[in-house]
Amino acid sequence: MKKESVFIVFALLSVFIAGSVYAGVEPSPFRSKINQLNSVVNSLDSIDMRLERKLSDDRMPIPNGLVGLLNAMSNELVVLNGKVGKVLERLGTAPDDQRVYDALMGVRSGAAGIVQRAQAGFAVSPDDIRVNDSLVQVQMNAQDIVDNIDAFLRTIIPLPA
Repeated sequence: MKKESVFIVFALLSVFIAGSVYAGVEPSPFRSKINQLNSVVNSLDSIDMRLERKLSDDRMPIPNGLVGLLNAMSNELVVLNGKVGKVLERLGTAPDDQRVYDALMGVRSGAAGIVQRAQAGFAVSPDDIRVNDSLVQVQMNAQDIVDNIDAFLRTIIPLPA
């Protein structure tokens, strides 16, 4: 009898403690979206660093390798734009969570940085037109990300023109 009462007291105490620990803790419905957007920001930062390294090089760029690298960045930006588009589609309406809005603005800022860096161009102008075409493609794909986020936010919050 004593063992049973100790077990019952222990069980009730465990339920009471567990209940108070979990009280008020709600899972955020936006957490996965924030994580995906933060993942996009990390990828944009990586592209920006690689682009900065290549554009600031004082030597004449080697066309074949550089064209391949820029094309890879451009393709990665297309994939990232698709990820952002899926998140925006799932959001559907205004993000009522400030963290989601901040993550969207982080993605926008990262893509806008790539656009600005690509517009600045190379420290040493390449002779091969393919290099410039690939750089323009990187710029356009990064601009697509900025435009998609701006269009989404414009439907929700009027942005200054």
